[in-house]
Amino acid sequence: MADMTFVKEGDLLILVHNKTNPTPEAWAAYCQAIKTYLASGDAVRVLLVVSEAGGPNAKQRREVIEAFGSTQPLTAVCSNSALARGITTAIAWLFPKLMMSYRYEDVVAALDGLGVPRDKHVGITARVIELQRKVSAKPFR
Repeated sequence: MADMTFVKEGDLLILVHNKTNPTPEAWAAYCQAIKTYLASGDAVRVLLVVSEAGGPNAKQRREVIEAFGSTQPLTAVCSNSALARGITTAIAWLFPKLMMSYRYEDVVAALDGLGVPRDKHVGITARVIELQRKVSAKPFR
């Protein structure tokens, strides 16, 4: 079973974790996808992370920051995990005013915080639930 999965919807990148921290291989694939998007001019303006409890370690956080390079997407992290919230805070130190933290259940509020138009919410929340099923994570609602 995969521990994380992601998909790009327009300029929104959605990353979903289950309770397990990402493997180095899964994280490397995620970082490579980010580099590929950016190299092709396919903008990643906003990032939605929905984590049941898993999250990147310090090395992986450095890797994703390097993958984004000078691009700094507005990011919302939805999790009830103290560890995930701590990770959000750590990344926010590097990118002030670009990181927002929400409860796991507050995906819709996170989409509002990211400036995602309301008419896109239904499709995006359905996609989040689909990704949560893919990694056997508890649905956010």
